[in-house]
Amino acid sequence: MRLRIFKCRCRYAIVICFINIFILCLLWKLFYPWTEVSSNPVTSIPAPQPSKAPNRHITKMITIVLRQFENFENDVAPTLQSILMLLPNIQIIVVSDNPPYPPFEFTVPNTTLKNVKVVNLQVNLLSNPREFNPLTYIKTKYVLFLPDSMRITSRQNIQHMLNYITKHPRENVVAPFSSTKFLNCQKLDLNLKEWSLKYEQTKQDTGCDAIVGKHALLMTTDTLRLLPKPFMLPFPESLYLQMVVKYIKVHIITDSSFSDGRPLFRSQPSRQHLRILESNRRVSMYQAVGIKKIIRESGSIEWHGCTRDSERCFPPVVGMPSYLAIGRWTPPCCLAHLRRTLRHTLSALQQAGARCWLEGATLLGAVRKSDILPWSSHLEIGINEADVVRVQWLMRASNRGGAQDPQGFLWEKATQGDYYRVLFSKRNRLHVNILPFRQKNGTMTKDTWFVEHQSDFPDHFLHPMSSIELAGKQMPCPNNVRDFLEHKFGKGIIEQVKKPGSNLPYP
Repeated sequence: MRLRIFKCRCRYAIVICFINIFILCLLWKLFYPWTEVSSNPVTSIPAPQPSKAPNRHITKMITIVLRQFENFENDVAPTLQSILMLLPNIQIIVVSDNPPYPPFEFTVPNTTLKNVKVVNLQVNLLSNPREFNPLTYIKTKYVLFLPDSMRITSRQNIQHMLNYITKHPRENVVAPFSSTKFLNCQKLDLNLKEWSLKYEQTKQDTGCDAIVGKHALLMTTDTLRLLPKPFMLPFPESLYLQMVVKYIKVHIITDSSFSDGRPLFRSQPSRQHLRILESNRRVSMYQAVGIKKIIRESGSIEWHGCTRDSERCFPPVVGMPSYLAIGRWTPPCCLAHLRRTLRHTLSALQQAGARCWLEGATLLGAVRKSDILPWSSHLEIGINEADVVRVQWLMRASNRGGAQDPQGFLWEKATQGDYYRVLFSKRNRLHVNILPFRQKNGTMTKDTWFVEHQSDFPDHFLHPMSSIELAGKQMPCPNNVRDFLEHKFGKGIIEQVKKPGSNLPYP
């Protein structure tokens, strides 16, 4: 009996010894890279390679985002595989407006693809709003935007960008592609109050507002969260437009470049399809941010506001115009149409021999800026009532629906008040008011007034008539315009004209 107990104890002792030895071996392997290296060159184990350090650093600091690609032709799957081959642990987000179709065809293992998240911006009523917000999935300090069809051949490309942005956190950093000869550095002059955007080419010395050309863009996640619609298309053009408002510059580094992937859009139909898509996206972007006038680097002007065949940019005015309520002036397309209507109306009246002149706020704008006031919703012309019969279009304006002249302007009589209107078009309805005055006992007067700031005035202001420049053309006006305007608006109006709805003087 004792012999059996002795043998059992021996077996237990042997098993415990083996378990201890096994645990010690595991611990040795676990901590071996951090143990002190022997001075014997034969038996010493080399320390970990420094090249692995950037890999661990990059994957913890950066999330890669692919935003703009086309469903009908793209290189997304090979692009992602190129990234994952070099950085298998990095987080990648693919952002699309609709579910990608056809689906991406990956050849890398599913264990690697677990770090890839495809975020569809299309609203899904059954989903949580956070699910289609890409910012929900970005947990790192930095975001690296990469274009479609690219390859990463070295971690150093990203590391150079990361080194720069850590030293200059208020700037975004851009790296070119090896196939790109140069990147165009642009200055964006965005004037939201005047609904306009001007592009200018500039040197990189003072920083860029926007970059043209294929490039990679690295920025802080905090900066991305400041932007109202950071993933709007076209990308990254919309991103740069939003960053201008935040005074965020972009810096180009030349010691890093990326490689191109498979060539895309080589056929004429695919290029044409892409051009149409980009044009439509650009128009939608300008409409979303409220830009009506674009001045390109070449000096050419693009209009994205109202036309003769569309409704004007603002609804009927009741008190303060809608654009003033949001802190803006009259859209530039509307101002251009008002100038054109004014020139046409005065020309038609003068050709008919009618005595006419600039009235009210229209004359005030001519004195102040040789132009119409930037908040004008309509313009005003005075006319001697006795001369109305000379103008055939005013006589025909009383017809139901008015009368449209050969140039497309619509002449109509106001339904309330004894005055006329010339409309830029029947649909657009931007207009110039024509206010008839009759002479009575040395005064130009009317029986009733329905237009703001209109009142009787002495007829000596029209004997003789004078002229003043407005929008590059000499136009008829009363003599002694200062006294005339002060009679209409009050003493010192020329110097003290105020912005509508404000006590601040207009500069």
